[in-house]
Amino acid sequence: MWDEVKKLGLSLFDPDFMILNKFLDDAKDHLKPKGKIHLVYSDLPEKLGMVPKPFIPTITAKKGYHSRILKTEKSDGEVFTVYELRLE
Repeated sequence: MWDEVKKLGLSLFDPDFMILNKFLDDAKDHLKPKGKIHLVYSDLPEKLGMVPKPFIPTITAKKGYHSRILKTEKSDGEVFTVYELRLE
C-alpha cells in the first residue's frame, strides 16, 4: 500500500521533474519515424512559480522535440493543455 501512495505522490509532485525528463529521454528509443507523444500538462506548477513559463515547450525543445498544442481546457482554476510532441 505504501508503494502505491508514493507513486501517487510522485504523479502529483515530481521533484526536479525527474520522471518527466526520464520519460522524454527514454521515449526517443521507442518512437517510430514520425511518431508522436501526447502529453497532458497542468499549468499549476507555473502558477505556483515552480517552473518558468512556457515550461513544456522549453523542456521538450531542449530534449529535441517539437511541440504543438492540440487542446486547452480550464477546470477549477487550472489550465490543462494537451501537447503533441515529435522529434525534430
